[in-house]
Amino acid sequence: LRAWGSNQTGQLGNGSTDPTDVPVRVQLPSGTKVTQARAGCFHTVALTSKGHVLAWGDNSLGQLGNGSTVSTDTPVRVKLPSGTKVTAVRAGCRFSLALTSKGHVLAWGDNGQGQFGNGTTTGSNTPVRVKLAQGTTATAISAGEDFGLARTSKGHALAWGENSLGELGNGTTVSSETPVRVKLPKGSKV
Repeated sequence: LRAWGSNQTGQLGNGSTDPTDVPVRVQLPSGTKVTQARAGCFHTVALTSKGHVLAWGDNSLGQLGNGSTVSTDTPVRVKLPSGTKVTAVRAGCRFSLALTSKGHVLAWGDNGQGQFGNGTTTGSNTPVRVKLAQGTTATAISAGEDFGLARTSKGHALAWGENSLGELGNGTTVSSETPVRVKLPKGSKV
């Protein structure tokens, strides 16, 4: 895995905070194979072939999910709930999301705008579960600056968090601390 650009919080994961205009190697643990990597505002998250999640860079609000708020310029392992296998990761601005093999969504870091979708605005430096409606299975996720999105197995789109500019697509500009359904055109599936 290689990264380049701004690096003031160690978001390139190469053991330094020096910027670079050429790709540099991320210092992954020996034998680690990355299947996905996503860049947030000042941090990066990556999914490994074993379903583990690594993160590096700014951790001032717990967005690395390792139980601390200490930033790091090399990858650290996110403290996932026991037995959890992650299939996708996304990075927002100061928060992160993960999709599990069971169709659950996890969030960690900043939650000031309700971007955890768990009914609170309390942040966490370890993953917490997004409160999807009973029987809802997520099949894909995305993270915006301060909001989260999920596609459901029924082809619906859910959104939560900041909504001052209509990010949640539900016909309002009221933010939501729990997932709301995006108002898609009739008959549309995501």
